[in-house]
Amino acid sequence: SYKNTGLSNGTTYYYTITAKDKTGNESVYSAEVSATPQTLITNLSASPNAFSPNGDGTWDTSTISYLITKDGQVTIKLYDASSQLVRTLKDSLAETSGSHTVLWDGKDDSGNILTDGVYTYKIEATDSQGNTGSPVQATVTIDNHFMRINQPLPGSSILGTVIFKAVPSAFANI
Repeated sequence: SYKNTGLSNGTTYYYTITAKDKTGNESVYSAEVSATPQTLITNLSASPNAFSPNGDGTWDTSTISYLITKDGQVTIKLYDASSQLVRTLKDSLAETSGSHTVLWDGKDDSGNILTDGVYTYKIEATDSQGNTGSPVQATVTIDNHFMRINQPLPGSSILGTVIFKAVPSAFANI
């Protein structure tokens, strides 16, 4: 058995095979065969791309959407900015070709809400013949503080008309 890794989708690769026995005798080369790896996962997106899993009922989850081109096994994992695995959403789950979604609630595998930051989701698929497509990835952001009030200062006494000033969080896309 031989597995060729690092191939590019859509590129045709050509192979011939020969065999050697223990004494060094080599067979003739086989007829040439070809293989073209295909993309198994496309149309990757997360909506909303930035969400706040703080339990307030507004943008508490993000829906990751994708399309698989062949029936197969799908794995979806999320990683933090240090490339540490924080959550497995699907682990070799059988799915039919077509559009699919998975909901992420901003929690790790232990059920803890993760800290604000950018997280990478990676999707891998293996078709029913055992062919593994190239993994695809994108990012989604947890941001529980889209805006931060910086005036008046915390603890200030206010009276009458007050002007509040706010700044976007470090993760806000505005």
